[in-house]
Amino acid sequence: MAAAVYEQSCEAYKHNGNTSGYFYIDVDGSGPIKPQLVYCNMTESNTWMIIQHNNTELTRVRPAPGLEHHLVHFNYSSEEEQLIGSISQSQHCEQELSYHCRKSRLLNTPEGSPFSWWLGGRTPGRVQTYWGGAHPGSQQCSCGLQGDCVDPQHYCNCDADSLEWTEDSGLVTHKENLPVRSLVVGDIQRPESEAVYRVGPLRCFGDKNFWNAAFFDKETSYLHFPTFHGELSADISFLFKTTASSGVFLENLGIKDFIRIELSSE
Repeated sequence: MAAAVYEQSCEAYKHNGNTSGYFYIDVDGSGPIKPQLVYCNMTESNTWMIIQHNNTELTRVRPAPGLEHHLVHFNYSSEEEQLIGSISQSQHCEQELSYHCRKSRLLNTPEGSPFSWWLGGRTPGRVQTYWGGAHPGSQQCSCGLQGDCVDPQHYCNCDADSLEWTEDSGLVTHKENLPVRSLVVGDIQRPESEAVYRVGPLRCFGDKNFWNAAFFDKETSYLHFPTFHGELSADISFLFKTTASSGVFLENLGIKDFIRIELSSE
């Protein structure tokens, strides 16, 4: 059985005593998915894994003559399997979605066709018609959910179609719709229309190998698992705190084969 060279999450690196920096993450241990280089921010209460793409800056939309929409595609520093594995393994993921506008409507009304939309989730992504901070399928922005849009007749600030600069910003937090793959911006062809967008990096925290911990307070306590299929290779690891001098971590009894991992002070 080949052991994994790198840890499976930023959480694991922090647990080992590391501080913020770039680390190789191997989301499936010794499995087929290759390690990926990510930045781990360990300065907050949550340990954030940050995966960059090719444009996380505020970017002005420059409409092309004859085209009704402006299409932007985001290329991530991690490969597809690495991205999906990281999102799946994490407790929480998020990505900022911001649109700064002047006479450039964003989503219109929930009953009408949206001027802009984005694609998210597994490649090539699924069309999403809600904005950061709102619920999937709502065709609303954060202010629509909060009830504090500049024009109460609309569900996004930009849909007020104002000559004054305003914005709609928020976090996309539904993991099945992450990462943001592409952005399609409309309503930018009118002479007075101006727009600036930002799609932030993918940020995730929490590692299922940590946050699904079990606690044993009796000698008779145990967990029973279904049959473990290791195929060609597999990883089994334990992170524990105990005052006990002995105990059994894992016991698998078969007709001919068995495995037993235990703590002993002898």
